[in-house]
Amino acid sequence: MSWKKQVAGLGTAAVLAVSVVLGGGLSATAAEAPELSLAGTEATENRIIELVAAYDRSTKQLDLSEVSTETLASDEGNAFVAAVSPARSDPASASAAVEAGFVALRQALIASGEPMTRGTDDDPSALSFALASGVTITYPSATGARVSGGADPWPYVQLTGAEQQAMVTGASATLVAAICALLGPETAGIGCGVGAAVIGTIVGIIVANGVCPNDKEMRIYPLAGTTGFSCQ
Repeated sequence: MSWKKQVAGLGTAAVLAVSVVLGGGLSATAAEAPELSLAGTEATENRIIELVAAYDRSTKQLDLSEVSTETLASDEGNAFVAAVSPARSDPASASAAVEAGFVALRQALIASGEPMTRGTDDDPSALSFALASGVTITYPSATGARVSGGADPWPYVQLTGAEQQAMVTGASATLVAAICALLGPETAGIGCGVGAAVIGTIVGIIVANGVCPNDKEMRIYPLAGTTGFSCQ
């Protein structure tokens, strides 16, 4: 079964994710991926909703008493806390998990046969993919994920104004479904695996900093730290 069919099979509970995952759709790979579990994607999405609800944007404070121990101990929880409140987290651990997530996503996107765009102003060999509707991810030409010199650190994720508006309220179904579908083989179909840290970081940076003005797109550099973003 192709990844596209697996995501579509998640049912009405994931209808927002199903309708927009990866824009042009995912291609079947030579090795069939295991069935993708709705419970796995819901668990990550629910943790993100819980974390966003506990963050007070007016005071820029995260109320840890409103977050369960299980959520705080999760990859997405650690990454989210590192993005919104670095003093309360282990930044090194969060960064390592996020980097592992980006490496896994790069490998999965290439293996999927998903259409890519090659080249940026900094690197004519860079690779860009439509990770989800309104969300693109760009990697350097070198293998893996890293931070390099130049105008833009690597890798980076770019989001439209509409996706920023959705994620700032905790509505991350699009991103969760796309990443969980891509990394299904890694987790035997039961969750998002190392991709959970990527999700937590992206949503955390948007929640902590707000959406870009004038409907500008936001470019996030997850491996560059909590201030790693710009409006384009």
